[in-house]
Amino acid sequence: MKKIVAGLLFIAMLLPAFAACSKRNKNGSDTAVKLGPEVTIYGEGVSPTVIQSSSIPSAAADVVMNVRGTLRTRLGAAPKLGSDTVAKEGVELVFGETNRDITARAKALLPTLDGDEATYVIYFNEDGAAVVWNHEYAAEVGMQYFLDNYLTAATLKIPAGTRSIGHLSISAYAEELRAAAEEKARREEEKRQARIEEEYASRFNVISDPTVRTAVKDF
Repeated sequence: MKKIVAGLLFIAMLLPAFAACSKRNKNGSDTAVKLGPEVTIYGEGVSPTVIQSSSIPSAAADVVMNVRGTLRTRLGAAPKLGSDTVAKEGVELVFGETNRDITARAKALLPTLDGDEATYVIYFNEDGAAVVWNHEYAAEVGMQYFLDNYLTAATLKIPAGTRSIGHLSISAYAEELRAAAEEKARREEEKRQARIEEEYASRFNVISDPTVRTAVKDF
């Protein structure tokens, strides 16, 4: 009986440790919590340098510009933008494949592309933050997740070792992109038709002869 009680107490002691290692957030991503001392990523005098991979997909590169714009609002000045060819200096936000140590640490959490599932990893440590991915769709989604969830306050302080791992269906996302492109084309065609109708209406309104106006209407 004593052995059983001792075993139960040992398990009870381990449970908080397991809980502190990882939890699943609302969108299904796995997020580690409180793994190290808090690090200031931006704010309170900290302005990170943005390091962007040369191979980053264009859609994700657009989000990088939004990240800089958001930080400009938060900090009063846009953070520097560079590549990993420059020496590291201070806190960095690193996006895509680079030679930075934080990229390697983030990639260690990134699974190999498997079937229809793409993955992104957002990782924080004393060097700053890194976002990596194994598919271009995951690049855009992961960058947007970073922008929407980690750049929402005047200052970002976060425990070193925190990471967010997100997954998406490649085929489902491709269908979303196709539908969005079709909707955009439909709206543009509606605008084009409206411009044509407006042009013909303006021409029609200058016709004063009732016979000609009737003929134009019939046409």
